[in-house]
Amino acid sequence: MNAVAFRYIGKEADNLEEREYLGDGSEDAVEHGLTRQDRARLRRHILEIQKGMGVSDRLLCAEARVASRTLTAQRRNRKVEERALFALAEAVERIRSAEAKSAANEAERIFGFKASRIR
Repeated sequence: MNAVAFRYIGKEADNLEEREYLGDGSEDAVEHGLTRQDRARLRRHILEIQKGMGVSDRLLCAEARVASRTLTAQRRNRKVEERALFALAEAVERIRSAEAKSAANEAERIFGFKASRIR
């Protein structure tokens, strides 16, 4: 497993303890956006997997539940909402996982044993 980008969560990310100590009693959640480098890395990751596996734009958009214009904007390095980027990244990972399972099942069918037994 490789980390492509970081998404800060939890009370440490919100500096909750410091805010309470200083008297900032607001209950508003603090939004932490992706850094420019993380955003670029995530975009490259999505496009590399899509290209490497030959995944169509239509399949990727359907799996991610985003509009095709979102993928086009992502490809042209235009502003895309973070949730759409994460949806695309999760979709390519689901597609890659399904492809790996399919290959393992095919190997089992052809050779008569599970690929997980090979070491």
